[in-house]
Amino acid sequence: MNKVIAAILSIAAIALPQAAIAQTAPFNSPHKWTNSATGKNYVFIPSQTPLVPIPGLVSLDESGEESVIMNDCGWGGISVGSNIISLVAYTGAAINWSGRSRGATPTCIQDSSGNWITNNNAPIGTVILATGRAWIRGSTGWGSFVVTKGFGKSVTSKSNACGFLRVAITPTRSMNSFNVGGTSYTLATIPAVVAPMICRKTGASSAIYTPLNP
Repeated sequence: MNKVIAAILSIAAIALPQAAIAQTAPFNSPHKWTNSATGKNYVFIPSQTPLVPIPGLVSLDESGEESVIMNDCGWGGISVGSNIISLVAYTGAAINWSGRSRGATPTCIQDSSGNWITNNNAPIGTVILATGRAWIRGSTGWGSFVVTKGFGKSVTSKSNACGFLRVAITPTRSMNSFNVGGTSYTLATIPAVVAPMICRKTGASSAIYTPLNP
C-alpha cells in the first residue's frame, strides 16, 4: 500500500500545477539548482510580475574602495567602465548614482579675484559621466572622500509567464550577490534544490509545477 501511495504522489508532482501542490519553502524565495546532466548552475527568482524584467536586478560580482580627490570646486573624478553597476559613498556626502547623467567634464577655474568658479554648480552628490570617468560633486571646495565601486552585470531578462526568472550563472554573471525588492541575497546562502520548478502552459493560462522533494 505504501508503494502505491508513493507512486500516486510521484505522478501528482508531475501532473498537477502549483495550485494543487503544497509549495515547499525553497521555492517561495530565491534558490539555486545545478543541472546534473550539463553541470550548469542557475538561480531561480519567484513571485515576480510575469513577462517583465525584475527592476534593478544586478549580479554583484565584487566591490572595491577608491579615494576621490576633489578640486577647489568640489568636483572629483574617477575612472568607470561598463561593469560598474553602483557607486556609493563610503565617507563623505551621499552620491546620487541613480540620478547620474552624461555631460561635459566640469571645469574649475580661478577668477581674477582668486575665487574658484565651476561651469557646473550642481548639488552635492551629483554624478556626471564623461569620457570613461565619473565626476562627483563631493563638496564646494577642495578635499577628499572614499567611494565603494560595485562591479557586476545588469540582469535584464524577463520573468516567464508564471512569474519566475531563471538566471544562468556564467563567468560574467556570477550572481555571487544580488538584490530583489530591497532584500539582498548571496549565492552561498540561498537554498539549493535537487529538481527545478517549471512553467507549463495549459490553454490560455500558465502554471508552476514543483517537485514534491526539492
